[in-house]
Amino acid sequence: MKLFLILVIITGFNARIQEAEKLAKIGRLKESIAIYEEILRQIKGYQKIKLTFNYVDVLIRNEEFGKALKEIAWLEDNVSKYSMLYPGIIYRKAFIYEKIGNLGEARELYEKIVKNYTKSKFFEDANKGLDRVYEILNKDYIATVGPLGITYSEFEKFIKRMPPFSKPSPTDTEAIKRVLDNLISWKLLYLEALDKKIDLTQEFQMRMEKNREKALANLYMEELDKRIKITEEEIKDYFAKHKEDLKILDKWDLRRIEVKTKLDAINILRELKKGKKFEELAQKYSLAPDARIGGLMRNFTEKSTPTEFVGVLKNMKENEIRGPIKLSNGNFAIIKLLKKYPGRYRTFEEARNQIIQMLKSGKRKKIWEELRKEMLKKYPVKYYFTGKKFEVLKEEPKMKIEK
Repeated sequence: MKLFLILVIITGFNARIQEAEKLAKIGRLKESIAIYEEILRQIKGYQKIKLTFNYVDVLIRNEEFGKALKEIAWLEDNVSKYSMLYPGIIYRKAFIYEKIGNLGEARELYEKIVKNYTKSKFFEDANKGLDRVYEILNKDYIATVGPLGITYSEFEKFIKRMPPFSKPSPTDTEAIKRVLDNLISWKLLYLEALDKKIDLTQEFQMRMEKNREKALANLYMEELDKRIKITEEEIKDYFAKHKEDLKILDKWDLRRIEVKTKLDAINILRELKKGKKFEELAQKYSLAPDARIGGLMRNFTEKSTPTEFVGVLKNMKENEIRGPIKLSNGNFAIIKLLKKYPGRYRTFEEARNQIIQMLKSGKRKKIWEELRKEMLKKYPVKYYFTGKKFEVLKEEPKMKIEK
């Protein structure tokens, strides 16, 4: 009877382990981690050591580095340095240090494997890790923050992500120093957050999971994009058939004054005839959002709004004033044409990149539709609607609903 119970317990553990492995394989890392933690609390000895390695791997995939390092410390205390398992401990520790930017420690650990464990299955991976770390360490640093380094390349990327008006001039040393101090502040906050174990909080894990899903999906979409090939014949054929669509539209630079009533517009026209400046009157009376810049509207096209301006602009000369023009919102406008840029047909070379993007977009859509059908077969979708949460659905939803 006792033997039977032991077999039942072992069978149950094995089923749970398989479940955890399966969940990890399909990316449901949090659920996998929860199962591993449940099992590890109940087992001891070699079985616990072996399972802890799997648990650590899932933690690393989920970027729970603090928790993973804690488990690695437990393995270091319980696994002999002469064991075949020991290089796996060192490698995982080195990999985590590399990920969190502690490159000095990562280098030492990778070197330890390369020098002392040449027959280990981790030898090649450690060699590659060592190359990655040396490549980074050999680059010039612009600054270091504790164990983290800031390379010129990273700093340049940080500047590129800034809004245009915030970017420092390459010759303004003080401005560059201020931007660098800003990046350093982010590094300090990151290190302090690690020290306070913010990376172990539930809120952080939720955010990471959300970002992880999006990043993986985007990377996969980029891989799909690489399959798309556009031939020269396709580009020329599209150009020949869509010249009108590729045409550069007429553009106008103008000023406007928008007011509530027709009488207000007529009174402003009288002031303009007396010699008052259009931009000053726009700043004083216009209800439009561009009033503060004298009603200036640049690059206005047939697709711009208010659409009521288009027909009028086509028949205007530069510096001519027209109005009142009734708008769809009930207001009235006066406009002054500053400059006209006549439309024209693009040349093949001018249109080339735009055509490529449009052709890619069409092929991407087709690939996605076909792939989506295949994925829906692979990962069945079920919809669950309860209560009145979806009152926006006026009709019966055309989908399978399960209670």
